[in-house]
Amino acid sequence: MTRRPVRAVFLLALSLFLVAACSGPSVRFIPDGGSYTLPQAERKALEVDLGRVKQMPSSQAEAQRRLALAALRRQGPEGSAAADLLTSRFPTKSSDVPAYVEVAKVDNKDALLVVDAVPGANGLLSSRRLWVFDRRTGDVILSTRMR
Repeated sequence: MTRRPVRAVFLLALSLFLVAACSGPSVRFIPDGGSYTLPQAERKALEVDLGRVKQMPSSQAEAQRRLALAALRRQGPEGSAAADLLTSRFPTKSSDVPAYVEVAKVDNKDALLVVDAVPGANGLLSSRRLWVFDRRTGDVILSTRMR
């Protein structure tokens, strides 16, 4: 008789863990990234794995964006500054979901390299957009949409 409640509690805990693991944002944050030229940054953006976000319908983009920005804010001062920059630069109802954020140097400037998952022709967040921001001014150095 004691095995049944233990098994039920274990299955419930496992289910809750799996739901939490699969529903959270999949933003990857690199606080001390590399040094790139603009063409290298573009190649890097094409290599970034968009994670499970790329399988999400674009109708979930706003909610996932909020989760990703909240996750960035939990990454310390650098992550919080990145989230603040992304929040100040874009409307709340943006369909771009940060999947990869790297504090880097681009063409010898302190930069923030951001790869967003964006809606593709298939209705999923399967395409990407690269943003390169000047960390000092917040100005856009580069913005390009990719496959």
